[in-house]
Amino acid sequence: MLGILVVGLLALGAWTQLRPWLSVKGVTPQQLEHWRRNGPVIVADLRSQEEFNRGHVDGAVSVPWVRIRQQHHRWSPEDRVVLVCRTGYRSLQAVRFLQTRRFRDVHWLKGGMLGWAGYCAAGLDQTSTGAHV
Repeated sequence: MLGILVVGLLALGAWTQLRPWLSVKGVTPQQLEHWRRNGPVIVADLRSQEEFNRGHVDGAVSVPWVRIRQQHHRWSPEDRVVLVCRTGYRSLQAVRFLQTRRFRDVHWLKGGMLGWAGYCAAGLDQTSTGAHV
């Protein structure tokens, strides 16, 4: 009986840690391009200013990762926001941060700029400036 209780408590603890990440929504480069063409979407690039200057999603705003806590106030929690970084890791964390600030339509770009660069290199996107990462 004690073993079952211990296993149950461990499972509950794991679920508590995992549950917030289950609500994080990622978008593919194709989905992002569709959103960009069909309605308002804020694309926030979390990379350094130098990385941003080398190439970014057309229309993206530079919000370096170290400044997301100070600069997220310029958006409404009702805005559709897609966060971009080099690989997707920082943007995934930033999505969780914004969700704690009541943002409901916030997403991360799957594959980050590396994925976007591959998408652009395949010739599927003709509007973005620079596919450099």
